[in-house]
Amino acid sequence: MRIIHFYNGLGGGVHSVIYNLISLDKEVSLVSEVVYIVENKHKNSFFRFHFNQPIKEHFFFYDKRSNLNYQFQQLYKIFNDENAILVAHDWFELGMISHFALKNPVISILHGNYEYYYELYKKHKNSVSVFLCVSKALHNKLITNYNGIRDKIFHYSYPVKNRPFSFIDHNKISIIFVASNLADPNKNLACIQTIELYLIEEHVYAEWHI
Repeated sequence: MRIIHFYNGLGGGVHSVIYNLISLDKEVSLVSEVVYIVENKHKNSFFRFHFNQPIKEHFFFYDKRSNLNYQFQQLYKIFNDENAILVAHDWFELGMISHFALKNPVISILHGNYEYYYELYKKHKNSVSVFLCVSKALHNKLITNYNGIRDKIFHYSYPVKNRPFSFIDHNKISIIFVASNLADPNKNLACIQTIELYLIEEHVYAEWHI
């Protein structure tokens, strides 16, 4: 079974989510691929993945001024598999899936509590098998404000590798907090104080880099 992630090459949290999901897939012997969907103006500067073991990568570069139907056709030719599981992270691949009414199993990952992702849900809810929400706030808002279909909308925890950690072995740690806009309440900058108090209770002292 092929699992195909679509990625716009712009980095950020989406990059981290896809990287961790594919890394976890490899640990349980699932085979994932990446289709980079990159606007031409980012052709020489987009972010690629670097895994410990190589995976199959495909590259699709597009021009916003070109005919969208034609570009959707060209994108589909890259994977051309009606049985593959398609994992959508952005508008372009969802547009293609809805445009051609593909019958593939489709997972749409909604990466933030922003209007953009609510619009993606409204436009493509009939073309997606499952929506995965990165936060409970996003999940709950889809259910209550957008009449979300309960049996296809799920909250999932941010995917990270489960690495053993012992406070006994670490009495001083460095923590890097990265956000594109610290004033954005969805970035949860306020949680740092809660984390800091918990670490102090465990006699762990953190050096924060924000």
